[in-house]
Amino acid sequence: MRFWLVLLLPLLGLPVLAQILAPDDLDRVIGQFREYTLEQSTVNPQQVAGYLAGLREDGTWADIEYGSQQLAVWAPAIHVSRMQQMAIAWRRGGVNGAASDDLLAAIHRAFANWRQYDYQCPNWWFNQIGTPQGLFATGLILGDALQPDERSYLTQTVLPRVKIGMTGQNRVWLAGNSLMGGLLLRDRALVGTAATAIFAEVIVTGKEGIQPDYSFHQHGAQQQFGNYGLSFADDTTRWAAILHGTPWAMPAEKLQIIRRYLLDGSSWVLWRGQMDISACGRQLAPNSPVSKSWTMQRILKLMPRIDPEQAAAYTAAVRRNAPGMPNDLIGNRFYWRSDYLIHRRPEFCLTVKLSSERVIGVESLNSENLSGYYLADGASFLYRSGGEYTGIFPVWNWRQVPGVTCPQEDGPLPAFSTNRLPAAWVGGVSDGRNGGVAVEYTRALDAARRFSAKKAWFCFDDQVVCLGAGIQATDALTAPLLTTVNQCLLHGPVRVNDGGTVRVMEPGALRLEAPAWVEHDGVRYRFLGPQQTVISAGPRTGNWRVVLQAAYVPRDDVTLNLFHLAVEHGIHPEDGSYAYVIQPVDPDRQPDVELLHNTPELQAVRVGMQLQAAFYTPGTLVYGDKHSVSVDAPCLLLLDTATHRAYLSDPLRQRTTLTLTLDDTAYNIPLPQGDFKGEPQMVDVK
Repeated sequence: MRFWLVLLLPLLGLPVLAQILAPDDLDRVIGQFREYTLEQSTVNPQQVAGYLAGLREDGTWADIEYGSQQLAVWAPAIHVSRMQQMAIAWRRGGVNGAASDDLLAAIHRAFANWRQYDYQCPNWWFNQIGTPQGLFATGLILGDALQPDERSYLTQTVLPRVKIGMTGQNRVWLAGNSLMGGLLLRDRALVGTAATAIFAEVIVTGKEGIQPDYSFHQHGAQQQFGNYGLSFADDTTRWAAILHGTPWAMPAEKLQIIRRYLLDGSSWVLWRGQMDISACGRQLAPNSPVSKSWTMQRILKLMPRIDPEQAAAYTAAVRRNAPGMPNDLIGNRFYWRSDYLIHRRPEFCLTVKLSSERVIGVESLNSENLSGYYLADGASFLYRSGGEYTGIFPVWNWRQVPGVTCPQEDGPLPAFSTNRLPAAWVGGVSDGRNGGVAVEYTRALDAARRFSAKKAWFCFDDQVVCLGAGIQATDALTAPLLTTVNQCLLHGPVRVNDGGTVRVMEPGALRLEAPAWVEHDGVRYRFLGPQQTVISAGPRTGNWRVVLQAAYVPRDDVTLNLFHLAVEHGIHPEDGSYAYVIQPVDPDRQPDVELLHNTPELQAVRVGMQLQAAFYTPGTLVYGDKHSVSVDAPCLLLLDTATHRAYLSDPLRQRTTLTLTLDDTAYNIPLPQGDFKGEPQMVDVK
């Protein structure tokens, strides 16, 4: 062969020879598609053998409800999923006890049934995205074994439904389906158009998609790390791997954006194999935090192949989520585009999720997240082992979400499709290690039943100070207000220090007028001043139907042992308050917290050389040995007297400048504008 090539070289010329020797770009993409799919897919051979045995002569399975009208979990989509799994198993050489030919014949029989009935769902997503995804993938996996009538159905019936459109992850999904259709048609132009559309969405934008703070928005200004943002990361990295080394490869500048999104965004919401509840969006199904974390870790494992320069960072992100591994991602991030704070230390992670008139907090869609009305009202989740909230959703009291202040009414929670706080004053501040978030909180359940508070969370290394002030409710609201400190799974005894006497709490409920602290699962909750608290420890029974309505969720009641700690404010409080410190590390250590102010105008705390404050109005704060700090507008402030730096943000997002006066020295600070409004700013204050 080499001899003849040498003879042909002068005759053919190099360009023609290159065409002979180089594999076709489309064949390379198809090959890399199969390679990726076979490598990344987890297909259980025993399950596939069961699918083969259970497939009826008409190409259906008895356990699938083909007439389903469900919006969130549409049963006929299972048919397509099984076809794809069977195709993967066939491409891998079959399954135990079944000949490869029998498996292929079964795939064709299932395909014939789908072609005959062309099942359609009331939810457009399945018709244009979900089922075409599985059908096209099955066709590409089968390759030459795909029959002409099957190929015709895919390219002439299904492909016209998936025209590239919409925005964000929806556009990526549609473009990905078009790309697969283009491969089946061997249409280079369509493949190129679809690849361009996919990678065009890899941008930093103030609209839907990756935000300037590297959070992710979809369905409006709504944080979607674990829902659409997770799919976006999965799809864009998948196509980057499949198109690698071809004319349609991901451009280098797009790779840099994905890198930042994964390392500065998505990896922050993972903790010891769990995804933060506040990052999961509306999808609070059984095992959601674990399965979503697993998907993100799979993406991170893939990234060194696509982005070898940062292989060590991706490997570290995967390693820290393995059982028993230490956390090495330490710091504090405030996602100003999403009203979301994350504070990470080696031993724990705390997150706070808010919303505002600018940012949607949560959504309830397709019978999902039915009880999550308060999930963006200051939900604050504390993780150490990672299993603090595993499986808790069906038994949770959804009016006692950790961190939330709300009335303890009877009956169902308010229904909603999208939900946000009608608050303009929401913001955060961070120096990268410590930081805080605060809100001028208000809720109106109807025209007469309203309640409000000023709420702040200030994180100082291994302790978090939580403040509430100006808590009040209208006369029409006849239920007592409660601020939940935590509601999690019960792990071990609950210890209480009440008036200097330390005791182990018996199972049940307990009301205390002024405890010094309560300790559970290695975390101590210290109260700064007398506060009426309620504690419960024991079983609680609930059902998944309060969370979501879907055929796949368990129908039986669930009973779990819970720990609940809260501060009571009573009925019609006029100026209620709370102040407590969360100590997840070294609980016996006396905290060095100096509570400077906790009023409706100013909340401020000093710990060592750092001071954090939420100025709800312009004002002056005196601290230390007659030092003072003044601001001419509402703001959040972190002042570090050790580094001589101040960090500020404008929670109202209205100012172009802010004047900070330290003692007798004034600093006029320009504030970011446009999509960067609300971003914390640093200024040297020597």
